[in-house]
Amino acid sequence: MDAKAAKAAKYGVGANAIAAAWVLRHPANIQIVLGSMSPSRLNEMLDGADVTLERQDWWDLYVAAGNLIP
Repeated sequence: MDAKAAKAAKYGVGANAIAAAWVLRHPANIQIVLGSMSPSRLNEMLDGADVTLERQDWWDLYVAAGNLIP
């Protein structure tokens, strides 16, 4: 199981919701512009607005994506 799937299971949402939650938790206050031809995928991404990732979970995903911790 990859890191995003593990966090999705932990928070009880889909992987797309975790991706959206990660962006929303970014310290630069990044805004998301969603787009998809699939209403179910859009709804899953919107679920991310209701997820507040714990700081450690945010960093786990950052590192799992291949980024080095400064």
